[in-house]
Amino acid sequence: MRHAPSGTTDAESGGESDEKTDRQLLRRLTGAWGTQALRAMVDLDIPDHLAEHPHTSKERRPAGLAAARPAPPANSMRHLAQLYGGLFYQSFSALPDAFRDDDTLPFAAVFGQPPWEYFKDHPQQGQLFNHAMAEGAFFSDVAAAVDFSRARTGADIGACAETANCSRTSATPTRT
Repeated sequence: MRHAPSGTTDAESGGESDEKTDRQLLRRLTGAWGTQALRAMVDLDIPDHLAEHPHTSKERRPAGLAAARPAPPANSMRHLAQLYGGLFYQSFSALPDAFRDDDTLPFAAVFGQPPWEYFKDHPQQGQLFNHAMAEGAFFSDVAAAVDFSRARTGADIGACAETANCSRTSATPTRT
C-alpha cells in the first residue's frame, strides 16, 4: 500500500495515488469505526428514539434510553447492525490467518467452531443471525445481477432465501 505525499500530482506519484484515492483508502480504513458506531446507536435504540422524539445534537440523551426496547419497525436493520458490528466484526480479526492458511476459517478461529455449530450451541446468537438475514431482504438484488436463464433447477436455502428466490423467479419467469 503506497501513500503519495499530500499535494503530489498524479504525474509526480506515477499515477498510483491521488487525493481522491487517498480519501477512498482512508474511508475504508476507518469504516470499522462507522460499523461500531452504528452498532452502538442500535444497541442504545437511538434511531427509534430519534424517530419518536426528534431533537438537536445540543439536547442531551434522556437517561434510560435503552431501558425499554420496542420491536424494531418493519424496515429496520437493527439486527444486521448488531450482527455485522458484533460476531462478524470479531470474526474478521482472524482474516489475515485465513489468507496465510487455507484451512483457517475466520469465524471458527475466533469462536472455536464453525458458524452453524456455534449458532446451534448459542441460540440467542442464532436468533440474531436469523433476524439479520431476514432484514437483509435487499440481498435479493443479487438475483437481478446474475443471469439464471439457463438454470434448470433452483433451491431455496436459508431462512430468508424466499425473498431472493422470489426475485429470481420474477427475473426468470419461465423457471419455477
